[in-house]
Amino acid sequence: MSEQYTDFRGTAVGPNAVVLYSARRGNESRMSEGIVKEIQRTRVNGRVYPMVVVQPTGRDTGNHARKTLKKVKVDINRVAVIGEAK
Repeated sequence: MSEQYTDFRGTAVGPNAVVLYSARRGNESRMSEGIVKEIQRTRVNGRVYPMVVVQPTGRDTGNHARKTLKKVKVDINRVAVIGEAK
């Protein structure tokens, strides 16, 4: 059951893809860059939603530095692929 997931432009989202996603910091939001580690499916109220596990690279917008670089889960509809990790 292998499915191909894409971002809003039609670019394939898969492991080692560099993506841009929005992240919260307190009462504000910022854009963060990360590398996709895996794609998971999460079931909520009987519906299945694809999620990506992203490892942040530390490149963010805003004035405050990111405190941790731990992996985060992001809805696949909220990411934009900007490249491929080396």
